[in-house]
Amino acid sequence: MIDLPVKYKEYAKSKGIDENEILKKYENSLIDPYLPIGIIAAQSITEASSQATLKTKHVVGIQEEVKTSATLPRLMEIFDARERPESPSMTIYLNKEKIKDLKDVEQFIYRKLVEIKIKDILLDYEVDLVNQSIKLIFDKNSISENMIDFNKVKDLLKPFNIEKDAEYSIVIKPNYKEFHKEALKIINKIKNITISGIKGIERAVTKIENGEFVIKTEGSNLKDVLELEEVDPSRVFTNDIIETYQVLGIEAARNLIVKEALKTLAASGLKVDIRHLYLVADLMCWEGNVVGVTRYGIVSRSPSVLTRMAFEMPVKNLVDASVFHEKEEFKYLFNNIITNQVIPVGTGKVRVVVKEDGNNGGNKEGS
Repeated sequence: MIDLPVKYKEYAKSKGIDENEILKKYENSLIDPYLPIGIIAAQSITEASSQATLKTKHVVGIQEEVKTSATLPRLMEIFDARERPESPSMTIYLNKEKIKDLKDVEQFIYRKLVEIKIKDILLDYEVDLVNQSIKLIFDKNSISENMIDFNKVKDLLKPFNIEKDAEYSIVIKPNYKEFHKEALKIINKIKNITISGIKGIERAVTKIENGEFVIKTEGSNLKDVLELEEVDPSRVFTNDIIETYQVLGIEAARNLIVKEALKTLAASGLKVDIRHLYLVADLMCWEGNVVGVTRYGIVSRSPSVLTRMAFEMPVKNLVDASVFHEKEEFKYLFNNIITNQVIPVGTGKVRVVVKEDGNNGGNKEGS
């Protein structure tokens, strides 16, 4: 009978949980010796991913179809450790001492958070090739909606030599020798000038969760968002795993891999034991940086030549192994399967010792 450590007994008591219930969960989580947990984890995750793909043909409603069909691409982003997700986003919890009502939230979003560029408030422009000038016409409503101080726009355009300005229009006369060739480049450069906000945060939506304001963004910039005093830094997170690793470290990235994988699978109504996801996340992060489950990531780290060869690139790995005189020791599953040998898991790993003669006590080791 296994006895629970004191700390677990204290935890059970504080939560009003029966000790036997915790003990039962612990015993159910144990695995048999030499169980191939890696293969089981991979099979469990990929089977669920396949179901998510198949479900797109059977669900009712466009919204559900879009949701389930996005499961596999997102899982590939997570486990391949892509540099940037296709749809980066952030969840931002606010500092209650700084943000007290909806008006404060709106001012924070438009003045500090969402990136506003000149193109967002520009209504039209006119190019005068004779006088070598450009007239920029701004949208009064957009300026008002985005809470832009128009004097700040004028300051940003000063390097382009402002010739004259009206209430919502500015004429600039850039000092370029070949103005007729450079005009469009100048306009594009002006359009992409940031007036306010954080680079990369394109849109933001406010929601109320458990009685407090929460901002969901399109776009991500964790480092700069954490520096804002209106933000609660302990609860801000992004769906960008590499960015999380660069800003918060490898432990945060490991937790995010598990969290995002669980969330993605749950969105399709699928459930995978969290221990499988933790195993993959640990494997991706144990080197101290995030490594994807790809031919250039985890697979390339395998000491087995045949295992590396079996994953998409047989000729290259065999040639490299022969050049560097690598040795195959047949300690793993794939290399033994390829060579038709007993795999070193389960009963294939156990060696049985029997007494051949009970009288003399002689022992003989067999397989």
